[in-house]
Amino acid sequence: MDLIFQYHKELTVRIEPSLTNLGFGIARVELDENLDKDTASAASDTASVNDNEHEEAKPIEKKKWVIFVPNVIPGELVLVKIYRNYASYSDADLLQIIEPSPDRIEPPCSLATICGGCQYQHITIDRQREMKTMQVQELFERLGGLETHEFPTVLDTLGTPEVFGYRSKITPHYEAPMRKKEWKNAQNNGDAAASKSCEIGSIGFKEKASRRLVDVPYCHIATPAINDALV
Repeated sequence: MDLIFQYHKELTVRIEPSLTNLGFGIARVELDENLDKDTASAASDTASVNDNEHEEAKPIEKKKWVIFVPNVIPGELVLVKIYRNYASYSDADLLQIIEPSPDRIEPPCSLATICGGCQYQHITIDRQREMKTMQVQELFERLGGLETHEFPTVLDTLGTPEVFGYRSKITPHYEAPMRKKEWKNAQNNGDAAASKSCEIGSIGFKEKASRRLVDVPYCHIATPAINDALV
């Protein structure tokens, strides 16, 4: 099967009206009519994207290809670069915001564009809450298989007065240290693994688009008590 896009291919795309629940924007592009039949079939026949990272994507339209983009807002026109292809969709990096949303703001966290701990810091709080309400509504309709008249309309998202410093539970990650016995054996054998510390290293979150760890010395959405423990 031919690749839909070559790696590092740059495209200008429009982001669809809703984001995935992991904060990725969805764009759809017309496929080249000259692609082989298997490739065209993957786009036209796939009912939904089944990858764990993007399982909430809407059904794929005939001969349109799904591209997932981080750090965007529905309605924006953006320049992206393809970095990974799957059987029925592609992942892309955000290069440039050509037409920004009026709801776009500058995130206070310098790690917001790469850290997977939160997805909406570049969006105004009012728009964030609207989007969360819409996501729950869509889950009832699409995944629950319910018609709109079969359940009440989801009420507006209730928020706290605090926009930051409110979350009392987070799930940070860390690189597991070597056990002391393993470290000593590696050291005695002259193994390069002996350079790895027996102590817990940096604590943070996974990157948005990979399993690499982002060291997070301070989390803007977490409570002060949690941030004290991150130090």
